[in-house]
Amino acid sequence: MFAKRGGKQNSREVFVKKIILVGNSNVGKTTLFNTITGSDEQVGNFAGVTTQIKSKKVGDCLVFDLPGIYSLDCFSMEEQLSKDFLLSHKNDYILNVVECKNLSRNLFLTLQMIELGIKPVLVINMVDEVAKTGGTFNAKKLSQQLGICVVVVDCRDKNSCDNLLKRIKEKNPRSLPYNKNEKNLSQKRYEYIDSFVNNVLVVGQNENKLQKFLFNKWFFAFSFVFVCCFVFWFCFSRNGVGGILSTCIGGWIENLKIILKAKLSVHCPQWLVSFVIEVVIEGVGAVAKFLPQIVLLFFFLGLLQDTGYISFVAFAFDGLMSKIGLDGKSIFTFLLCFGCNTSAVATSKNLQNKKYQKRTLLLSPFVPCSAKMPVFLTILALATPVFKGWHVIVIICLYFISIAVMFFVAKLLRVADDNDQNFVLEISSLRFPSLKRVLKTLHKNTKEFIVRLAGILFLCMTIVWVAKSFSWQFDFLQNNQIENSILASVGKGVSFIFKPIGLNDWKICVSLLLGVTAKEVVAGSLVLLFGSSFGAITWQQVVVFLLFTCLYMPCVSTIAMTKKECGAKVALLSIAINTIVAYSVCFVFYSFSIVFDKNVVFGCVLCICVVFVALSLGFVLKYKCKKCKRCKFENFSM
Repeated sequence: MFAKRGGKQNSREVFVKKIILVGNSNVGKTTLFNTITGSDEQVGNFAGVTTQIKSKKVGDCLVFDLPGIYSLDCFSMEEQLSKDFLLSHKNDYILNVVECKNLSRNLFLTLQMIELGIKPVLVINMVDEVAKTGGTFNAKKLSQQLGICVVVVDCRDKNSCDNLLKRIKEKNPRSLPYNKNEKNLSQKRYEYIDSFVNNVLVVGQNENKLQKFLFNKWFFAFSFVFVCCFVFWFCFSRNGVGGILSTCIGGWIENLKIILKAKLSVHCPQWLVSFVIEVVIEGVGAVAKFLPQIVLLFFFLGLLQDTGYISFVAFAFDGLMSKIGLDGKSIFTFLLCFGCNTSAVATSKNLQNKKYQKRTLLLSPFVPCSAKMPVFLTILALATPVFKGWHVIVIICLYFISIAVMFFVAKLLRVADDNDQNFVLEISSLRFPSLKRVLKTLHKNTKEFIVRLAGILFLCMTIVWVAKSFSWQFDFLQNNQIENSILASVGKGVSFIFKPIGLNDWKICVSLLLGVTAKEVVAGSLVLLFGSSFGAITWQQVVVFLLFTCLYMPCVSTIAMTKKECGAKVALLSIAINTIVAYSVCFVFYSFSIVFDKNVVFGCVLCICVVFVALSLGFVLKYKCKKCKRCKFENFSM
């Protein structure tokens, strides 16, 4: 490739060397890309982190990082993207990154490239992990066997990566001992790999014993329930770390409010005092005080991603996913939705085809994102007499109900196929988490959350304050005159929509409508409109409010991302499905709750949650390993 320096036509042309990183998912391509280029792209110990082709220029090299690809036969849309790019750059420098422990599986793609006349440099990563388990690897023998350059690299080490760039050179691959036009070609490739792989790689036994215990399905069922309960208790219980920190910050915000109000009242006009106290301190502060709990949730999600536990969850729930017409990889998108629905939408590219992607994107808004957590906590705080001491249990039930509803909707959306389609799922090795990577992910997610606080939330709170503080004649109103405000007249005009589900207070209706911009806005607007308590509100209305907030349409940014991935039709369908389902669930619950006693209703809800968890774990325990001998989970059917 030739590139011109400057914009002049007579500029001297400079040769730019293209280096393309290609390989299976989760082998360290993006880590290598970051080390070579000095970038800060997201990495993780699970498949599907890279969904777009990334590039950066370093010296006279232009480095490309392709999404993971297992085979040139292509199992997903992102693999097709990588294949098309690879085949259009066959004559450039191809670095085929492989994981040493999974050499047999990773070399399948290498053979396919050699068959097509591509001359890759084989980059062997994570050799140190093989050595830790007592194994050995011989790069020289592998290079002689395939006739290509083989380089052992630590993708995290700058010196090692610089040495790799110096050693890039073309070699003529050996002729393969089979014809690429033969039948059962995939089997021939694996037979050829198996014929020599044991001579170049000896795997230690220490890891096998550990994984046999960790990957036992009975241990998984116990650990999964324990991890979920522990995270919720640690982050959201009043006695947990998150609850204690949140209470402290809430106290500081309240003290700041008293001090500022006293000082500003002396020197500033009343409208300015009202704006600073109600918008900045009360509105934004209502969400900011829950920041420790959100940060802790992000930390645990990052921890689970970096250990590789999430990929095992995806494998374990594949049987359940297939029952509701979803790809097993959909679980990656759903799990990342607990952080942010908008960023999780991008991971849907690793699904097999558009049908699975559309279905996954229609269902992902049902997963409660981190932005909904401040809303739940604010509603429960304003309704303390109704659910005193039951906050954690109520939140856990909300999560289970939302997932149960998602599964029910998935079953309704399922389109029966004549043939089941196979898919490839990368099962990550369990590793001790890297604190640096976890903190980097935590910083990224926390920064995005704070930016939303400083941007959308502040803007919406300002609009709400103006609408509630002024009449149509633009006269400034006192707090006890809010019924004469612009906001009150608008809220009363639309409140009839929510009356069938018991939400007849216009303030609640306005908060829900504002939540379309961003879910955090619901929490801020509630504090702005209600103060420290809902006042006269029934337990039925509180539960309906929580359910509707949990299930109704996604925020604007998620809708925009869905439109970008699958088009306007799917985005509009997502709005319609979520809103209709939320309204229907709330209507059924409200109709049921006004007939039966509170204890009976809560007992039924708890039973539904327990049955749902039991059935889900039942599918996990019932799942049978296919005995393909290409993965680490043969004992999963024990």
